[in-house]
Amino acid sequence: MDNLKQLSPAHCVLLATHCAAESNVDALRTLSLARPDAFDPDTLLRILLTFLPESADPSTYSTYAQEIASRLYLQQRAKLEVDAAPVKDLSDSQAQKRVRKLDLLPLAHSSCAHDDLDLLTLFLIHRAYRIDAETGLLALIPQLVDPFLDHSEYLRTWFISNVLPLLRLDFEYYPNDGSVTSLEKFGGLHGSQGVDVLVAKAETTKDNPPANESNIARDIKGIVGPWIDAVEYWDGPGDVDLGGYEDPSRQDGLDEEVQACLEQRYAQAAFASVYSADSNTRETIEAAHSVLPDTLLNPNHPLTIPTVETFSLLQIFVYSAYILADLGHPISLNNLAKFQFHSDEDGQLQMVNKVLKGLVSGSKNDEEMWASARRKLIWLWNWGKIGRFLLEKVILGAILEAGQFQLALHLFLPDDGHRDHLQDPDIEECVLNQVMQYYDNASNGNVTRGKALLAATHSLSFYSLTLQHGVPFRPVNIRISEDPVSLIAKILDQNPRSYSKLDDLINIGQHLVAARTLERIGPMIEVSSREMEEQKELASRRVTGMAIEAALAEDDFETAKTAFPLRAGTSGAAGAATSAGQESGRSSLDASRNLSVAGSDVGSGDEGATPVADNQRREDR
Repeated sequence: MDNLKQLSPAHCVLLATHCAAESNVDALRTLSLARPDAFDPDTLLRILLTFLPESADPSTYSTYAQEIASRLYLQQRAKLEVDAAPVKDLSDSQAQKRVRKLDLLPLAHSSCAHDDLDLLTLFLIHRAYRIDAETGLLALIPQLVDPFLDHSEYLRTWFISNVLPLLRLDFEYYPNDGSVTSLEKFGGLHGSQGVDVLVAKAETTKDNPPANESNIARDIKGIVGPWIDAVEYWDGPGDVDLGGYEDPSRQDGLDEEVQACLEQRYAQAAFASVYSADSNTRETIEAAHSVLPDTLLNPNHPLTIPTVETFSLLQIFVYSAYILADLGHPISLNNLAKFQFHSDEDGQLQMVNKVLKGLVSGSKNDEEMWASARRKLIWLWNWGKIGRFLLEKVILGAILEAGQFQLALHLFLPDDGHRDHLQDPDIEECVLNQVMQYYDNASNGNVTRGKALLAATHSLSFYSLTLQHGVPFRPVNIRISEDPVSLIAKILDQNPRSYSKLDDLINIGQHLVAARTLERIGPMIEVSSREMEEQKELASRRVTGMAIEAALAEDDFETAKTAFPLRAGTSGAAGAATSAGQESGRSSLDASRNLSVAGSDVGSGDEGATPVADNQRREDR
């Protein structure tokens, strides 16, 4: 120890830096105790901060740092021989020159350079930043700081807000993510930037919605909550997980006034988040999590001040949005609020008409759906600007358009005779308006054509009929077809032995050609009876030809031979058909060929061919 007393203060400082660089804290402690004249607490702590390797175990020097800051060396340790060889050969001037060149770090980190803090707090915070910057060993910082959290409220707040979120983010919650945020960088974040960094990793699970929601809730509670706690220097309202580092002396939390203020602002943020989402989807209605508009966070905003009245209004908006979504018209609460406050009766009536039009054209169209839709629209009417009388008329018109006539009778003409809003003249007006709408939308106003179409459609319903690509026959196919009589050929092809019902098929063909003829000519030009009969006669011959071909295709020569003389004229084709099956020595193939040729003649519409049913009946007698 005598050799240490012979050293100048400059030699002692140089020797202290050597001990610190060698991580020989015990030797440094012995030196500082032997030569208190050479060191002040600030210098010793700066030497530790500058030269002690950042990877050193905090337990080897944290107690010594506390002793330096307090100037109370309470621990009894064995005195060590300190080797002064590294500096003993230096002259005083050389030692002083080297001391002046020492670049000791300031005790206060830049983040707290202007704060009035004690030496130990300054040392611990700056040491933590050095450990993270030089080694990335963030896990060493709790070992350094934890023993002294009760020493300084500032230190506790700094640790909870800066170190704890990063420990959870990079090592506890997302250990396999790979990306790490430095303590230095994180300490410089403020406001939304800090929140973005803290919840960014939760977004990596967005492809798994349940996990994503769970992670976000956990991260807000365990990462964002402590960080907010630090920024504002309070313990935070509500459910914040401080990892056991909270001040045990403050079990009651904040004072009542501050707590009430924070809870009100939190509630206002919740209100604002609901009103701010403007995407018109059901998902937005169920979870409005967009960025909060600054105007909605204004402490005096009338919609977001947490009161019973504003909460009730918010409930109405939420329920209304759900109802509109069920009616096929999703709208965000943001747009719904604007619609409520800024639209007039005409604007709201347009929305109702749009909703009803969607319901009329929708796939589900039954009494239960329409009764439910009416109840929902009436509930919405309670806070709307449309008159009830007008709303009921619009709803009745939609119900009639949808063909729900029994429901219309039940709702608007009940058996007890009671009328709520629409009286008999009003209901009659709605019915007449709907009838006129049917009339205006009719594609053809000819009554005769309509009867022909109905008759043909009814007769076709007794046969199996499928069109191209397996599409079943629909009545509209008659109206849009250029050659509706060709449907008879499909019936004969798809219904075995249907050729035996020749009279029925001819009747269908005549109705089809009558409807089609009237469509081409149009309702404004009257068709003469002679022209119509000619068209029907041609259709009759054509259908007969189709039936003969179908019978031949099924090798039913008897039916084909019988059908031809009943419907054909007295042309040469008739003789060929009659004798087709009688000529001896001819094969069935030849007979089939003759009948086929005869059928073709009938289907061609030969003007000389006339029905000979009466002659055939006389021959039968």
